[in-house]
Amino acid sequence: MTLLYKSLSRRVLLTSAAMKRRITTDARQILVSPPLKSIDFPDIWTSSSFPDYSFITTSYDTPLTATVIDGRAIAEEITSGITSEVRRMKNSIGNVPGLAVIMVGQGRDSQTYVRKKLGACEEAGIQSKISTLPENCTEDQVLNALSCFHEDPSIHGILVQLPLPQHLDEGKILNSVHLEKDVDGFHPINMGNLAMWGREPLFLPCTPKGCIELLIRSGVEISGKKAVVIGRSNIVGLPTSLLLQRHHAIVSVVHAFTRNPEQITREADIVVAAAGVPNLVRGSWLKPGAVVLDVGTNRVKDPSCEYGHRLIGDVCYEEASRVASAITPVPGGVGPVTVAMLLLNTLESAKRAQPYNAKPIARREIGMSSLLSRATRLGLVLFGKKLGSGFYHSLLPLDSLLILHSSGNLIEDRWGVLDSHGWGEANPDLYNCIHVAETPTMDSLKKGAPEHWRLLRAHGKAVGLPTEDDMGNSEVGHNALGAGRIFAQGAKLVDLALASGKIYEGEGFKYIKESFATGTLHLIGLLSDGGVHSRLDQLQLLLKGASENGAKRIRVHILTDGRDVLDGSSVGFVETLENDLAKLRENGVDAQVASGGGRMYVTMDRYENDWEVVKRGWDAQVLGEAPHKFKSALEAVKKLREAPKATDQYLPPFVIVDDSGKSVGPIVDGDAVVTFNFRADRMTMVAKALEYEDFDKFDRVRVPKIRYAGMLQYDGELKLPSRYLVSPPEIERTSGEYLVHNGVRTFACSETVKFGHVTFFWNGNRSGYFNPEMEEYVEIPSDSGITFNVQPKMKAIEIAEKARDAILSRKFHQVRVNLPNGDMVGHTGDIEATVVACKAADEAVKMILDAIEQVGGIFVVTADHGNAEDMVKRNKAGQPLLDKNGKIQILTSHTLEPVPIAIGGPGLAAGVRFRKDVPDGGLANVAATVMNLHGYQAPSDYEVSLIEVVDS
Repeated sequence: MTLLYKSLSRRVLLTSAAMKRRITTDARQILVSPPLKSIDFPDIWTSSSFPDYSFITTSYDTPLTATVIDGRAIAEEITSGITSEVRRMKNSIGNVPGLAVIMVGQGRDSQTYVRKKLGACEEAGIQSKISTLPENCTEDQVLNALSCFHEDPSIHGILVQLPLPQHLDEGKILNSVHLEKDVDGFHPINMGNLAMWGREPLFLPCTPKGCIELLIRSGVEISGKKAVVIGRSNIVGLPTSLLLQRHHAIVSVVHAFTRNPEQITREADIVVAAAGVPNLVRGSWLKPGAVVLDVGTNRVKDPSCEYGHRLIGDVCYEEASRVASAITPVPGGVGPVTVAMLLLNTLESAKRAQPYNAKPIARREIGMSSLLSRATRLGLVLFGKKLGSGFYHSLLPLDSLLILHSSGNLIEDRWGVLDSHGWGEANPDLYNCIHVAETPTMDSLKKGAPEHWRLLRAHGKAVGLPTEDDMGNSEVGHNALGAGRIFAQGAKLVDLALASGKIYEGEGFKYIKESFATGTLHLIGLLSDGGVHSRLDQLQLLLKGASENGAKRIRVHILTDGRDVLDGSSVGFVETLENDLAKLRENGVDAQVASGGGRMYVTMDRYENDWEVVKRGWDAQVLGEAPHKFKSALEAVKKLREAPKATDQYLPPFVIVDDSGKSVGPIVDGDAVVTFNFRADRMTMVAKALEYEDFDKFDRVRVPKIRYAGMLQYDGELKLPSRYLVSPPEIERTSGEYLVHNGVRTFACSETVKFGHVTFFWNGNRSGYFNPEMEEYVEIPSDSGITFNVQPKMKAIEIAEKARDAILSRKFHQVRVNLPNGDMVGHTGDIEATVVACKAADEAVKMILDAIEQVGGIFVVTADHGNAEDMVKRNKAGQPLLDKNGKIQILTSHTLEPVPIAIGGPGLAAGVRFRKDVPDGGLANVAATVMNLHGYQAPSDYEVSLIEVVDS
C-alpha cells in the first residue's frame, strides 16, 4: 500500500504488469475466491434438466385469459413521435440523424434483423448506412469500418450486428464503438453507469429499454413488484435486471445454474424471459396474473410453414396465456419496440451532436464539464444570470436531472405558475365572456406573441383522451400540466384495469358488491364496439368479472349505436350479448337484458340539451315502463327496426317482460347500478338523475335507494359520480416531484373547488406532500350554499393575496395557483356573471405579476381547458343555435378551444422565447418548459419544452 500511495502521489499511472513487479504478493494467494473470468461459464440450458419443448402440439381446454401486449402498436406510436421529431429537426437545421450498421457475414437471421432496422430508419426519416464484411474478415477490417463511421459527422449511432463469427473478439469490437455513438448501449461505461445508483448512462440498451417501455405503456406497476429475469446475457438479461432495479423492482435472475428455476419464477409479478431456449417457460412456471415479456426469438422446424420453420419465444405461449394477465407474443412483442428504441437512441445522439432549434436550453452531455462548456459557449442565460465558470453540480435523486445554475444563486430567483381555469381562445363575439370583460392584464400578455405568448391544445389526444371530439377537463388537464407526459385516460384506463383485475380491487367495485348478496346488478350503457363511448369487449369482461365476484342477478340496459358503427349492427351486438348472458345462466347467474333504446333517443343526451331523452331511459330502466314490450332484446331490436326510417340510434325505448307481462328488471331498492360508458359527456346527465337527491329536471316518480358507480368519474369538478370503478391513472416522476427533490421550494394555492387540481392532480393523482419541509399548500374555503354566479368573483383576490405574500416572503422558488372563476361560473350558464368572473381573475393575475416584478422573477400563465370563451351552442357554421322559442341555447360545458400560455417577468432572459417548431404543443409540454425555466433539463421521456434560447 505504501508503494501504491507513493506512486499515486507522484501521479504515476501503474499498469497491472508493473503492479505485479512492484507488489511481490499475488492477491490470488491471499484470497480464496477464483478470478472472475475463470468462472465465466456460458449459460447452457441442458436437455437433461429440461425436456425439449420446442414443438408443442397439445390442445388445451382452459380459455386464453392474458391480454396480448401489442408490441407492434406500441412501436408504431413511438416511431410516429420519432418521425415527427426528425422532421422538425430537418426543418430546423437541415440535418437528420444517421445510423450505421456493420454486418459480418450473410447469416439469414442477421440479414433479416438488419433489413428491419434499416426499413424502420427509412420510415422514420433517419438516414442509414451499412458496411457488409465477409464471414472470414479480420478483426482489423471490422475496426477500420468502425473508424470510418466514427469520423463521419453524419453518423450519430453505430450498431454492430450480433452475433459475430467466433474468430472475432466480440468484446473488443463492442468496446471500440465510441461511447457517444454506442446507440446499442453496450459500452462498459454505459453499462457501469446503469449499474450504479445515481448515475445515468448515455444510452440504455435497446431491448431492456423496450421492455420497460412495454410495461409502463401497458399500465404495469413496476415499483415494489417481484421481477424475475430468465437469462443473464450482456445484451438482455443483465441490463434488464439492472434497469428493473432502477425502477425499484425486487429482482431475481434465473440462469442455467439456478436450482428450482420454476419455483423462483412462480413468485414473480413480472417475468422477462431471455434465455434463448424455445418454450422453456411453461404455464406451471408462472404465478396467476403475472405479466410476461418474452424476449426469446427461436427458429424451430415446422414442415407446415412455408419456409419449413417458424419463430417461437422462450415462453410456451399456449400455456402462459392461460395463466398470465398479460403477455407479449413472438413475433410482434418485444422485437418491434427494440427497433423503436434503437431509432430513439439514434435521434437522441443526433441532438447531442449538433445544434438543434437554434440554441436549446439544455441537452444531455457526457459529463458536467462538457455541459458547462456548452452552456458557456451558448451564452445560456436563465433567470437573468449568465452561466459563468463557478462551481456547477448535479443532483440525481430520481432520473439524473442536471441543474444549470451557479451554486447558491437559485434562492434569489422567484417565479409563479398561474392556471386561469376555463380560459380558452375563441372568436371575439358577444358570447365570448373573456372578450366582453375588461381584462387588461391578460390582453397585455397576448401582445407578447409569438415570442412570449402562444396557444396550446387542451383537449382530445393532447391530454390522453380517446378522440379529438373529447373536451378537456380539469383532471386530465392538470395531470398533463404536472406530469409532462400524456397518460391514457378513458378507454385505455378501463382496458388496463380489466386486464390487471384492479377494477375488482377498487373501492368502487367493493361498494357495489355490497348489493350482490340480495340485490341485482344493473349495467347501463352503449352496446357497441365503436370505441368512442364504450366497447363490447369491456362489457363482456365486466359481466364475467362481476359474476366471478358474486353477482347472482344481472340486468343489462342496452343503448343501441348506429352512429359510431354501421346502422343495423345492433342486431349482431345483441346476439353476441344474448349468447354471453346465456352462458352466465348456465353457470347459475340470472342474467338478462332488461330494457333498451337508441342512444340519441334514450338516456344519452349531453350538455342538458333535452332531459326528455334521459327521462325515457329512466322510465324504462328504473320504472320498467316503456311504450314497447318484448320477450327478448333480439326480438325488440329486429321488430323496431322494421318501422319506416328506423335507425339504431333512434330506436324507441322498450322493456323486456316475462310471460305475465311484467318487466324483468326495473331498478329497485337495494340494487347496484353501473353506467359502463367510459366517455363522460353522454353519461353526466343520467349520473345526475341516479345520484342527486335534489333533482328537478323531470319527475322521477320513484327514486330507489341504490349503490351507484360509474365506469369512471365523469365530472371531477362535480365529483360525479361519487363512486367509480376505475381510478385516474397512476403517474410517477411528475415535475413537482423532481423539482422538490432537487431543492425547489414550492407553494401551491387555490380555493376548495380547485385546490385538489393544483395539488393532487398536478402531482400525478397523489395526495399529500413530496417533502413537507419543501412545500406548503394553502386551501381557501369556497363559498358554500350558493351557486357561483351569485358570487362570481369567488376567492380570486384572496388566492392572489396568498400568492403575493408567498412571493414577497422570498421563502419559495415556485408559487403555483389556480383561479377557478372562468370555469366554475361559466358552468352556471350565466353570461353576465361569467363576465364579472373573468374580470376578477384578470385582477388577481395582475396582483401576482406585480409581486413577481418586485422580486425580479419569472411567470408562466396558462389554463387547463376552455369554457368562458364560448357560452352558446353553435351549428356547424359557427352560428348560435336557437331553441323552439327562439332563445339562444346556452352552453355550460367545457369547449374544444385551445388555451393561451404566456411567459415573462424581469428574470426572463432576453434570448428566451417560444419555439416555432412545436405548432401542436399541448398542456403536457408545459412541464418541461417550467423545468427549463427553473434551470433544469427535463427527463428525456417528457414532452418537449416550448422554449429555446437564441442570441440576443
